[in-house]
Amino acid sequence: MKRECQNLSCSEALDRLLTVVSPVKTQCLEIAEACGHVLAETVKTPRPFPDTRRSAVDGYALGSLAADDFALVDTLAAEDIPRSALSGNAAAAVMTGATVPAGAQTVVRVEDVLLKGHQVEPKVELVAGANINGIGEEAEKGLPVLAAGERMNAVSHSVLCYLGVDQVQVFRRPRIGILITGNELLRPGQQHRPGMVYECNSSLLRNMLNRMGIDVVVRGPVADSPEVLSKVLDQLAWQNDLVVTSGGVSMGKFDYIRPLLKQSGFELLVDRTKIKPGRPMLVARRDQQLFFGMPGYPAAFLVNLFVYLVPVLRKLSGLRSIHPSYRTARLKTAVTGRTGRSDMIRVQLEQNGSVTEATPLESQLTSHFINMADCNGLVVLDEDCAGLAAGTEVQVLDFAAVIG
Repeated sequence: MKRECQNLSCSEALDRLLTVVSPVKTQCLEIAEACGHVLAETVKTPRPFPDTRRSAVDGYALGSLAADDFALVDTLAAEDIPRSALSGNAAAAVMTGATVPAGAQTVVRVEDVLLKGHQVEPKVELVAGANINGIGEEAEKGLPVLAAGERMNAVSHSVLCYLGVDQVQVFRRPRIGILITGNELLRPGQQHRPGMVYECNSSLLRNMLNRMGIDVVVRGPVADSPEVLSKVLDQLAWQNDLVVTSGGVSMGKFDYIRPLLKQSGFELLVDRTKIKPGRPMLVARRDQQLFFGMPGYPAAFLVNLFVYLVPVLRKLSGLRSIHPSYRTARLKTAVTGRTGRSDMIRVQLEQNGSVTEATPLESQLTSHFINMADCNGLVVLDEDCAGLAAGTEVQVLDFAAVIG
């Protein structure tokens, strides 16, 4: 085991992980199937928008600014191309979005004219270029619209449809295998027995990954047996880009994951980090396959998920923005930590006018998880910080930014 991968600081561990991770392969999709995927190419405007002069209103295009009345010579719907130019006192009825005939000096709204048979009399002062959208007014040809590394949502996807994009190059969805271990774990619905606990880490991870557009398969809870774990681990490793386990990575008698990884040819990248909660995390690689061994305690699992795994998954997905999102808040009460490690303090964030206030929760024990229902952020105490006074401005890992 390489000592340089052991007991890394929080920043060292994250930097190492992001250095070795590469995005998954790309694929070409029909635009109808592409929403929710991450773009692997920058999409540019294929032509000027608009590509002809267009009427911004339902009205009348006029061939002059000097005449008092105009002869109606044409009617143009949005899809029509004018058959002839306008000049002098000639006018054409134009619908919103219709191409304005060459020579048209202005467009007057329907409600601003008096129509007498085929004669059009403006009731307002004529202004050159009024109500006409010029060629390229919205965008010139070749303008970058969406950059590679952006995930298409419903709005940005509709913009690509507006551009006329029919196919787009995207990163395929990463495939993540989840292995839950532990003889003490119960599934929801099973009868509770003293000493047993209900498994919740797979629910947290599955829901997070589904929101990130990642395909997930879950196996377990699997018994703490080297033979069973080895078989399931090998299956998941060969079928997925990354495998995440919950439990079995500490130093106990029944923690089998570390020797099984070595046996399967994985290279250790991170073996424990200086963070609390969440120190017993194990990350390994075999060729392009990644493995994340996460602690079984839900609070420690959640911290490692937000701090380490989510940025790795964002880079794996091809996203440009990968680092955790922090915001500034003000502590309502003092907090304590321990030098030599990064303490992740559970807080409740509330807005007080223009100031975000962070109230530390009463319990910060790794073994406690119920109060996570009241927690929406983590204050990060650096390794050289033993505590902070009330009123101190702090950096907070905002759950809303991570989950959203």
